[in-house]
Order: sequence, then C-alpha cells, then structure tokens
Amino acid sequence: ATMYDGVSFSENLTAGLLKIDLTSPIITMGEATATGNSITVNYKLNDTESGIDSVTCTYAAGGGYSPHVSVSSESYTSTVTNASTTSCTMTDLNQYQYYPYKICATDKVGNTTTCATGGITTKDTTKPTKPIVTLKLGSASGSTYSSGKWTNQDVYHIVTSSDSGSGIAYYQYSHDGKTGWSNDIGTLSGWVGSYNSNRTQLIYRINWSGAWNFYIRAVDNAGNVSDVSSVFTVRIDKISPK
Repeated sequence: ATMYDGVSFSENLTAGLLKIDLTSPIITMGEATATGNSITVNYKLNDTESGIDSVTCTYAAGGGYSPHVSVSSESYTSTVTNASTTSCTMTDLNQYQYYPYKICATDKVGNTTTCATGGITTKDTTKPTKPIVTLKLGSASGSTYSSGKWTNQDVYHIVTSSDSGSGIAYYQYSHDGKTGWSNDIGTLSGWVGSYNSNRTQLIYRINWSGAWNFYIRAVDNAGNVSDVSSVFTVRIDKISPK
C-alpha cells in the first residue's frame, strides 16, 4: 500500500493477509478388509484450508479403543485436499473376532474431525485339529473295537476334533483319504450321527456287512479343512454260513 499525506508520498507499506481456519477436516469411510490378524480400512480425507496434519486409527478390544500397532501414511506433511484416498492397517489382532474401529483426523491448526467409525470381523485361517477316532462295539459305550478285526456287531465311531476360531461345522469321510469325500456324516441316512453341542465330537455307527477303510476330516465354519485322520478299517460279517 502507498500512503499520501497531501504533500508528499511516503514509502510503500506491505500488509499481510490473515488466514483463519475454523473448519474441521472431513473423513469419508471407504471399504474395510480383513485377514486373519489384521484390518485395513480405506478412507478419504478432505481439508481445503490449512490441510491435514495427522490421522489416528484405533480399534476397540476388551471394552475400549486401543492404539493401532501400525498405520500406513499416519503423518501428513503436505496439504491433503479434494478427498484424496488413503488407508490404515491395524495388525497383531486375534483371528475370527469382531473389531470396531474409528479414524480421526486433525488439521494443521488443531481442528479435529468427527471420528468415522466402523467394524469388521477378522478371518479364521486356522484349520481344525486332526480328528481322533475311537471305535466301539455294539454301542458308543461298548468295548473297544480293534481296527481291521472281523466282528458281527455294529461298530460305533467316536470322532473328536477342536477349532479355536469359527468352530467345527461338520465331519466328512473318504475310503481312500484323497477323493470321494462325503457330505456331513451327521446327515447321512442310516448312520445315526449325533453331535455334541459345539460339534467337537460326532458319534455314528456302521451296521452293515462288508470291509472298508475310513479316513475322517473336520471342516470349520470358515471352510478350513483339517488334516486327515489316521486310517482305520472296519470289517463286519452279519451273514450266517450256508
């Protein structure tokens, strides 16, 4: 600016422009994805004035939000405008657990967002334990049946496994351990299959004459398949000599 006193001109004076930012950043939540032990959340940021300074991603576990273990692009050193897309990843989480999360941003003059929130369940990537099969004669509480021995009684199979994630869904059998896997044994007609409450145990019977090899495997609710059980052989002869 130039000042004039009516007689002579003064030297030029330069005025600075004062900028005030009273507007909070805006977060728009995008897609969230999960692995067995991590969550990645995509989001968009918009701050057209002073610019984004930092972003905090946290997840809720045990009743309260906990700081993330690692976040990509956590600190911003340049102005982020026009809803630029970014993401954060929270790691070292438990499998098959629901995690609420929130994302908060602060601009360069200290305005903070209304935190964006969401939630997602981590995946179950752990297979059930290898099934153990116990064989009994006549009933589930009968005497022990030795694999491969001929008998004229029904043979009951007691199958046990466990799963630390989504839980056991069902068991299957195969005669060669590689192909021809059955539907859920518990649903097979004539096998009289019975599960316990959490499906860690299945009892069923074989009551017809013949000789077969059996292999058993467990499938959990996330579709993970266990290692195949040790082979066992059932031989039943209920046909009288002629």
